[in-house]
Amino acid sequence: MTKLLLAQQNTVTSARVHGNAIYLLTTTVPIYLLENGELCLNSLQCKNGCCHRGSGLSLARCADKAAEFQECSRWHLTGIYYRCPCENGLSCEVDRTIIGTITNTDYGICEDPARKLYVEEKH
Repeated sequence: MTKLLLAQQNTVTSARVHGNAIYLLTTTVPIYLLENGELCLNSLQCKNGCCHRGSGLSLARCADKAAEFQECSRWHLTGIYYRCPCENGLSCEVDRTIIGTITNTDYGICEDPARKLYVEEKH
């Protein structure tokens, strides 16, 4: 029989009773630098910097940041994104609305600012 005794920072300690002896088992649980697909509570835990949830009812998991031309989110209220932010060097172009800010649905598209500047200069 195992009973959870203590969960503190990145360790979990449990007790196992065998006959008259009590054994304490301590396990280290990684809470930072999580790989894609691992469960997360905040983007700071993820190696790639995005803790993503597909819907309000799904579990959040670490995911890659959005690539160019993919949907993105610039801001998150709780550290969990419905759309991941853009990869480094890209910007998320979003038309913000009050409702979208409240409901966390202000999504945009990842763009390369250098390419956008080049296109604007040509016109």
